[in-house]
Amino acid sequence: MKHQIQERRPSPSLLLKILAFILAVETILPFAIKHFLGGSVSNIAIILSLRCIEITGMFMIMAGTSRDKKSAPKKDGKSTTQNFDGKSTTQNFDGKSATQNFDGKSATQIFNYSYWGFSKHRIPWGIKWGFLCSLCFGLLVILSSVLVFLITGTNPLDYIDVTMPQARSQIYLFIITGAIIAPAAEEIFFRGIIYSFCRRYGIFAAVVISTALFALCHFDGHNIPIIQTAGGIIFAVSFEASKSIAAPMIIHVMGNLTIFLITAIP
Repeated sequence: MKHQIQERRPSPSLLLKILAFILAVETILPFAIKHFLGGSVSNIAIILSLRCIEITGMFMIMAGTSRDKKSAPKKDGKSTTQNFDGKSTTQNFDGKSATQNFDGKSATQIFNYSYWGFSKHRIPWGIKWGFLCSLCFGLLVILSSVLVFLITGTNPLDYIDVTMPQARSQIYLFIITGAIIAPAAEEIFFRGIIYSFCRRYGIFAAVVISTALFALCHFDGHNIPIIQTAGGIIFAVSFEASKSIAAPMIIHVMGNLTIFLITAIP
């Protein structure tokens, strides 16, 4: 008889741990860095440090939660350990062990990163999906920009408002931070964590909640973050369609990189 393999969803306790960690990083660390180092560290370097710490911390929290859930002692004198390679190892107290593959014939509840989009088997497909979507969106933006210019005479590039640093070294650091590291951290948090947690309430609710939080974090207090709202929807839909965090991450990186390169070119 075949048993259904069920994946554990991100728990509320995991979400609270990550939210507390992100809040601490965003509030305490910048103050500490500026207090102890003063003006010797640029804002770009601080942001880069924060995003790297956030990425590392989120993975550490997820890995720690996975280890807690991974071993479950049973009343029959056995403990079952779930590995991330799709295999379950049952360790008897007499020193013997057996390995059972999840081939659909037998199963237990599994816990891995696949529900959050980090499955190594989905990463190649997610990368292909991300580049394909980026190409399609790029062509759509070019076509729309041409139409706007022909109809209104307005240069669409005037709507791109990004302040680039003056020093060449700072420009490189700015692009690395804003086009690669920051999108990676944001996709892990907003799609990998928030969207995956809200997915239990349905696709529509997960898209709305994750996009609203994503746009809110980009709100400057004056202008409505329309681009971020549209981007949040695109990222969430691509994540749901591909089941891989690589897809929205690639789209996000390519979009930011394009904007920064256009701005950097004299």
